[in-house]
Amino acid sequence: MVYSDPEMNDMPDYLAGATPNPGNAHEVAEGLWWQRMPLPLALNHINLWIHEDYGETGDGVAIIDTGTRSNKSKETWRRAV
Repeated sequence: MVYSDPEMNDMPDYLAGATPNPGNAHEVAEGLWWQRMPLPLALNHINLWIHEDYGETGDGVAIIDTGTRSNKSKETWRRAV
């Protein structure tokens, strides 16, 4: 059984505005970036997060959920970074 509230919109509200295109990232908070990675599945994308990580060296990023190991994922990352 699926519950549907007639007063609710079926589309999610994104606090960061429009969803990013593959290879582009949106800064959603200071030092936190949102990117979408395409997938070759029925679930056609995942959300990835890039956190500016300056730690001890002062130069780096932490990537949260890098996507699948595929040529499409690699190309998307090349465009993003």
